[in-house]
Amino acid sequence: EIERIFVNSRMIKESSLIPLEKHDVFRAGYKGNIHSSFNFKNSKIRIFAEPEVQFRSNTLSNDIHSKNVIEDHLLGNGAYRIYSKYGAELALPEATCYSNDFSCSNFMQPTIKWTFLPKFYQNNWYYMDLWDRAYPINELAGNLSNNWNWKNWNIDLDVEQGYDFYSQSDIFYLRRGVRQRHILPFKYDFSIGYNILKLSLDQEVEWGRLRLLQSQISAGIFKDKLNLSVGYFYQHPLLQQSRELLSNVPHFVFVNIAIPISKEVVLCYDGQFYDEQGFHFADLRGLKPLLHRVRMEINGHCWGFYLGFEAKKYRDCGNSKAEHTVVFSLRLDSLGSFAKKFRRQPIIHRIEEE
Repeated sequence: EIERIFVNSRMIKESSLIPLEKHDVFRAGYKGNIHSSFNFKNSKIRIFAEPEVQFRSNTLSNDIHSKNVIEDHLLGNGAYRIYSKYGAELALPEATCYSNDFSCSNFMQPTIKWTFLPKFYQNNWYYMDLWDRAYPINELAGNLSNNWNWKNWNIDLDVEQGYDFYSQSDIFYLRRGVRQRHILPFKYDFSIGYNILKLSLDQEVEWGRLRLLQSQISAGIFKDKLNLSVGYFYQHPLLQQSRELLSNVPHFVFVNIAIPISKEVVLCYDGQFYDEQGFHFADLRGLKPLLHRVRMEINGHCWGFYLGFEAKKYRDCGNSKAEHTVVFSLRLDSLGSFAKKFRRQPIIHRIEEE
């Protein structure tokens, strides 16, 4: 059979229909972060590795592969695999500027970062999300961070441009562009804040025709753990096809609320709403819910967990569907002398003698 996917009555994809089978799979994993930094002249170099260990109680096939991954059978039909992402980051000298009365300041920090995750065979594993499939990365990116401070005002501007040596079909969906095979979209994040108020604009632009691929604008109130924000998200139809995301919703409104219940407990709500009839949201009565997510977060000194519920609506090949999910997450930080061993060294400022 042939599966055809349409967007606004126009077919964008045609492929052979793969029969689906239901399987119960237990998943467990661990992700580490190892890094070391050292100074080089007036710059700083950081080398990092992010090893990951995954276990699945069942696999799609009994194939075992060893190229760029450590993999073997475990506990009957189960299997484990170990792989790692690694790279290096160069922080060039920071430029600073102050006014005569020190009421205004500017900091500019350029960085260059290389991130690498080799490509390896994964078709023997079941996968339904990013945690089941490791997308290869071989990216060289440059970033320029600008921060301005004036009395109670804060202005931040971060620009980034990346180049991935893997082809577009290998790049993770949310990182790829539309026409360019290796040049990633140009990104910039702009925000302006005054006391507890903040307004931000994040956009992605593809080179060539300078096409605006994605835009997100938001405004909110942030004070300690209290967070009240609302925003608007837009995605170009060509980007929807390339990333295979939000197939019939090019734009939507999102709401984020976080209310502290106590010193350790925070109650959070995330919502997304859309309007299928138009490209504006002046008529709030036409908004329909796309996502509701409620969770309770508890954070201790060296641990934390959250329990949440998510209700999601979407359309698949013209059919309306819904998903309901209960999520539980537990975080344990390093304890005792092990944590002390990897603790960052204090920053010591040397005062020049007059």
